Amino acid sequence: MKAIIKHRLYFYAAILLLIAGCKLDKPDYTNFLATANSYQPVTKGSYWTYQENASGDLDTSTATMTGYSTAINGRVYYQVSTSYRSQVFPTDSGYFSNSGHIYTTLGKSESDTLETYYLNDTTAVNGSWIAKVNGSGTLSGYPARFAGQIVEKNISRTVNGKSFVNVIHTKGYLQYDYGTGSGYTTVISFDYFVAKGIGIIEEDASGSGFTTVRTILDYSIKTP
Repeated sequence: MKAIIKHRLYFYAAILLLIAGCKLDKPDYTNFLATANSYQPVTKGSYWTYQENASGDLDTSTATMTGYSTAINGRVYYQVSTSYRSQVFPTDSGYFSNSGHIYTTLGKSESDTLETYYLNDTTAVNGSWIAKVNGSGTLSGYPARFAGQIVEKNISRTVNGKSFVNVIHTKGYLQYDYGTGSGYTTVISFDYFVAKGIGIIEEDASGSGFTTVRTILDYSIKTP
């Protein structure tokens, strides 16, 4: 169980994990596209319920936008509170941002802040990017980065019996440089499926000895 918890903590750090010590303000939606055109709505009360399978450990979570925002690392981040059916994980607070069509999450893995750049909706298929994982560019004392790529655009995808259109499929790679002379090594690989006007409908992650699949069960997007 400890190994599973550790794996899930790494996974959720790239999604919606706890970040402490930030002063929250009332939300400012002026930098966001309209909800219908955004790949990550942030309106207060919007929620997403997911089924999660972490190497055979099943759980259900619900992520709800709280209606608060804060400025972090030069971006406006919108707070989301995630609760779990099980008692293994307490309620977490994480953040979404969309700045200039760049979609990121902000969270905390162990003692490090992690900013995950998982989508640029203006990037062409096969286009890629490399981003720093945080202001210092290090995790656990090692240089680290997050590499991403657009795999497919404007596709249809069925998840748990629900059909979605205008979906973008991206791949992401959390990479470390351990100083061995081999350069950056991928530690965790991700697949994101993001639907226009809805948000993330599926996230898959894999690393050494584990896989995690997170698929949408239900959602409600509130109008601004």
